[in-house]
Amino acid sequence: MRFRHFIFLIICFIFLCTFAITYCNRVEEIEAESPTEDASQFVNLTDVVPDAILEIRYYSTYNFVGKRIDGYQEPTALLTRAAADSLQAVSQEVMKQGYRLKIYDAYRPQEAVDHFMEWAQQMSDSLMKDYFYPDLEKDVLFPQGYIAEKSGHARGSTVDLTLFDMNTEKGIRSFEKMIRKSADWAKQHPEDWNTWDFHFDRKLHRDGFYYHFTHCPIADFCQKHSYQEINPVLCNIDYITMSMMHSRLIREHTVAEGAGICVYRTVGDK
Repeated sequence: MRFRHFIFLIICFIFLCTFAITYCNRVEEIEAESPTEDASQFVNLTDVVPDAILEIRYYSTYNFVGKRIDGYQEPTALLTRAAADSLQAVSQEVMKQGYRLKIYDAYRPQEAVDHFMEWAQQMSDSLMKDYFYPDLEKDVLFPQGYIAEKSGHARGSTVDLTLFDMNTEKGIRSFEKMIRKSADWAKQHPEDWNTWDFHFDRKLHRDGFYYHFTHCPIADFCQKHSYQEINPVLCNIDYITMSMMHSRLIREHTVAEGAGICVYRTVGDK
């Protein structure tokens, strides 16, 4: 409980710092400059906080719209230098407790906000309702402030994040929920995920989370174009990715090495 209070105070501190910076630099409200207009204001977050985990959902199709959002050209997070420095201090503190910062969004271009507004007016488009707003009707998202014509993200001092730790049951179940949502999305979009298939078995390994594939489009591509020698390198990226989330990947078989399945058994790193 005391740790939660500590995290809350840190987040409040970041908010106050970024608000003060914004207020002092702008006597009157004006439209924020984008990184393309003055790149000196912004930094790549991972250059300042290399331990941060990025899951930039607006670059992907896994978001409340169901499409890549306008203005997101790369899966990266940009922030003002002051905000990034403040976030670095937070990251250093939570890392001591075994957590990592997981970033969903940072600087948001105005064209992305315009995309949200355009989508909000298309009442028939509720593709992702079951995933992101199951208890709300779409016509209340704008009136209740879930979507707005202007976003604080446009100044580059606001960030959407969570704490991530695979060493807790909550962290494991959160990871499982994310993977299962990805699996559901893959089934509904075979044109984009035509060879990925997910198989889950919670009973097989109770000390973590287990799933496997029986097809791997990366291995298929390498086989088709005679790039089999790079398969081990690509497979090893999974170990690196899991280690970045304070977790450990235990794998006995991969499709790339000729096995019938590609195993993903994930447990905490402690």
